[in-house]
Amino acid sequence: SAITARSALQSVGHQYDALAISGCDAAPGGTAGNGYFTCTEHYNGSVWSTVDNVNTMRKQFGAGGSAGDAFFAGGQSPVVGNNNITTEEYNGSTWSTRGNLNFGRRDMSGAGTTAAGLAMSGDAPGHASTEEYAGSGIYKTLKVCAVTGSQA
Repeated sequence: SAITARSALQSVGHQYDALAISGCDAAPGGTAGNGYFTCTEHYNGSVWSTVDNVNTMRKQFGAGGSAGDAFFAGGQSPVVGNNNITTEEYNGSTWSTRGNLNFGRRDMSGAGTTAAGLAMSGDAPGHASTEEYAGSGIYKTLKVCAVTGSQA
């Protein structure tokens, strides 16, 4: 079992090398609670261990990458509020704050790597936005056609 029970977290990696990132406490009924966590835990295929904490606690963010090279962006934070714009990158040992999303949002999804990632959708404002992440905090807003999937 993971070390810290929580909800509204994200994970990256695979079955034998994964991270569980940030999140919040689980409230009765399975809903997300009000207590936020900064913890990150690493799973090596058999046991969980704690690794470096994230810089800004949050929940409902997007994440991508691997256990040794990850990013997470956006989300809801008790410090920043509902539509966080910041991005953090993990290099296998420490989290570093990087650039900002063009559109802050929560309840979003992420994919890819720190060099070629995506921050997708989320809760308003900018809820239909897809942003391409090129590492070191560089974002490019993409407009994707819902019918063809082509970029505009």
